[in-house]
Amino acid sequence: MKGMGGPPPGVKGMGGPPPGMKGMGGPPPFADPDYVAVKLPRKQFVLVIISLIMSLVMASLDITIVASALPIISKDFKAYNNYTWVIVAYLLAQTVIQPTTGKLSDIFGRRPMMISMLAVFIVASILCGAAPSFNVLIIARGLQGIGGGSVISMVNIIVADIVSLRERATYMGIVNSVFSFSSVIGPLIGGFFADKLSWRFAFYINVPICLIAIVLIAMYVNIPTPPGTILEKIKKIDFIGTILLIGFSICLLLGLNWGGTNYAWNSGIIISLFIVSGISLVLFIVVECFVAKDPIIPPVIFHQRNVIISAIGTFAVGFVFLTFNNTIAMLYQNARGFTATMSGLRLTPSFITIAVAGIGSGILIGKFGHIKVHIVIGSFLLFAATILISFIGLSTPYYIELFIILLYGFALGITNQNFVVVGQNSSPKPLIATTTSTILFGRTISGVIGVAIFGSILKNKF
Repeated sequence: MKGMGGPPPGVKGMGGPPPGMKGMGGPPPFADPDYVAVKLPRKQFVLVIISLIMSLVMASLDITIVASALPIISKDFKAYNNYTWVIVAYLLAQTVIQPTTGKLSDIFGRRPMMISMLAVFIVASILCGAAPSFNVLIIARGLQGIGGGSVISMVNIIVADIVSLRERATYMGIVNSVFSFSSVIGPLIGGFFADKLSWRFAFYINVPICLIAIVLIAMYVNIPTPPGTILEKIKKIDFIGTILLIGFSICLLLGLNWGGTNYAWNSGIIISLFIVSGISLVLFIVVECFVAKDPIIPPVIFHQRNVIISAIGTFAVGFVFLTFNNTIAMLYQNARGFTATMSGLRLTPSFITIAVAGIGSGILIGKFGHIKVHIVIGSFLLFAATILISFIGLSTPYYIELFIILLYGFALGITNQNFVVVGQNSSPKPLIATTTSTILFGRTISGVIGVAIFGSILKNKF
């Protein structure tokens, strides 16, 4: 039973819940609400948070920043049939890299991992901006997705390292608000650059801000780096598990993106992609449970019921998040003829409720606890918003749409970060990074699945 030989050092006992986690199934007794893995002086702490927010803004923006510039990009490169790959390449690479980020940061250290991935993101942004052809742009976007996906995971991981359990919900609320806001305003900023300057500046803007973030992280993220030589650390990487997980993700996402558009759902290539994806997933589970000495996703993290609840909840939230945003955007642009900028503006009010609910919920949990209450209420409201969106049609008054959008934002603000916090607070200390990146991987891949499914439904409806 290699890879399942009991919990790692420091993971003893699985007793009752700490304050703020009441009724969520009993995380380990080491979960002292005031415990901080790495205690930083106040000034240093603030500078680290600033650097993390700067990094997160850039990585999140690039998920959607090119959406409104796609018509101009496709015209410049005369790539009228495959222009959506500018977005798909980023999402595909981001999804593939996320589950490996936590384990790699455990092996190589938080600061080296964050700086190296920001460097990858900067180089890729320069390549995107200077791309002489559409193929180069797609390759650069894939590279950018690797950097951006890792940065998003690393921000969540480092916050868990430097913030106490009591305050974690508050800071994760801030992180979630920044992520959501950046994703929403991305098309607006991209449209501005495309109209006023050039779409290439939508990529160049990343460079100076990420360079500043690198300097701050290099100076102030004083999280101990694991001992060992580079060669020793490389030997710890679960290459077989990583390859199988990448194969599963790529085949699944390609099948979902090509199905119903490039190829029929019952075509040989789509069926083959899903079969290979399924086989890769089964083999990955076998390797992680019985073969790998240091699994990229250790099965022991799922010995905690709260981690399972967190993973399922975050998967559901991710499904709704990207599905809701993309479905509404498709309705506005394809069915009503709105510009990308206008559809983005109509979605912007959701940020207000995401921010208010996310940060407010975090503060209340830090003060009074009872995170389960927030999750249950938020999940119910998110379910209600999801049902209500199905009633939106071509002639629905905007005030009704606005109500649904605000309700959706409020519910998302309560649930999104709190599910992640539950997983982090319930995870064994040595596995918090791996648990975080695994949970975020579920959120990302479920969002892509949701977009593919509801994109097909909306296409048939309108």
